[in-house]
Amino acid sequence: RGEGGYLPLAEELRRARAKGLCEEKLEAAEARLIDDDLPPAIALLEAALRAAEASHERLLQAHVLTRLGDAYREKGEFRIARDMHSRHLLLQGQQVEEGS
Repeated sequence: RGEGGYLPLAEELRRARAKGLCEEKLEAAEARLIDDDLPPAIALLEAALRAAEASHERLLQAHVLTRLGDAYREKGEFRIARDMHSRHLLLQGQQVEEGS
């Protein structure tokens, strides 16, 4: 963090852009999921997860991990689904520890 605990403007803008990209990919993935078009939906959710991670928004990351785990489970990829849900639980535990 910069002086006074604030992020530099460039970093703040980068995170905001990543959050917007994540939300855009999530919306597109949801449309694919509604159509039961799993492979493209999963690809969009993976992109949304990368953007959520870049945004440093843990709640957003947790939401994407949940949706991604659900999509993998629906596809029959149970090990990957379990991994996504485990990562989600790990994020929740970190949030509780940090009090956020």
